[in-house]
Amino acid sequence: MRKLIVGLLSLIFVGCATTYKGPETGELARIHFKLEEGLKDGPTVSVFEGLECSPSEYGEYIGDLWDGNWTEPSTLEFTVNVPANKMLSFEFFQRTEFTGEMVLEGQFCRNIFAFVPESGAHYTFTYGNCDYKGINTKTKEAIKTQKPIGKCHSSRYFGAY
Repeated sequence: MRKLIVGLLSLIFVGCATTYKGPETGELARIHFKLEEGLKDGPTVSVFEGLECSPSEYGEYIGDLWDGNWTEPSTLEFTVNVPANKMLSFEFFQRTEFTGEMVLEGQFCRNIFAFVPESGAHYTFTYGNCDYKGINTKTKEAIKTQKPIGKCHSSRYFGAY
C-alpha cells in the first residue's frame, strides 16, 4: 500500500509524460529541434498524434531545449525520427518564470502546431523569443502548420495552467 501511495504521489509531482522513442523502421521523417543561436533557455518539446492531440504510441516528451545546469545536461538541439504521412501535433512549452515546480498563468510561452511530415524528409524547427519557425531542410521551404483542436499539453507540467 505504501508503494502505491508513493507511486501516485510521484505521478502527481513529476507528471506522467512518457519519454519519446521514435520509430526505427517504416515510413519515417526526421525532425531537428534547436534554439536560435545565442539563446540558452527554451521550451520542453512534446509530440501527440492527430489534430486532437491523442497520445503518441512512441511517447510524448521529446526533450528540453536549454543550456542545462549541474543536474541536467545541455540540449541546445536534438534530432528525432517521427512516423511519416500522418498528422502530428507538437507543443513547445517554456517556463518564463520559475517558482518551484508550479507554473502560474502568464508565466510561460506556449506554441502548439501540427503538420504531416513526408516520408524521407528532414525538417528543422528553430525556437526563439517565444516563437518558432520550421523549414524543410532540403527545399528550404517554410513548413505550413495547422492549429490543433485538442488540448496538446504535456502531462510533464501537471498543474501548469
